[in-house]
Amino acid sequence: RLCDEALSASANTSKLRKKDGKSKFGKLQTLLRRLLQEAHRLPHHPRLFFPLFTLLRALGRRKGAVAALRQHLENGQDPAWRSQPEAVTRLALSQHLLAALTDQSPPQAPPAYVESLFDRYAPHFESHLQGDALRYQVPVLLE
Repeated sequence: RLCDEALSASANTSKLRKKDGKSKFGKLQTLLRRLLQEAHRLPHHPRLFFPLFTLLRALGRRKGAVAALRQHLENGQDPAWRSQPEAVTRLALSQHLLAALTDQSPPQAPPAYVESLFDRYAPHFESHLQGDALRYQVPVLLE
């Protein structure tokens, strides 16, 4: 539950406005403290370090984020966790992010990462395409 809460909170940091930024920042700091305590208690947990990475990155702590991502990849070698569908996608995403954050970008993103990206985006594609973001109107204009 803590991991899911951290992922959700860090995913919404780009929507911060100045007036509510302080309260959101405090929430992220509290989540970060809790995750760091868990990481100290469970240093080999396979799911714990990706949410820690996302929080550290959201808070602008690049070195800590890279270290958390490396630990996530190391912990991700656990065969029990690797057998879960989430693991393959999360590890591919982690490898891609680590390469980007350490200026070692590969020539292309791993296929599992691309597939995951499209799967997550698909439910929102139509509204994004025709909504305020892209304002695609060709079918309407052709009628």
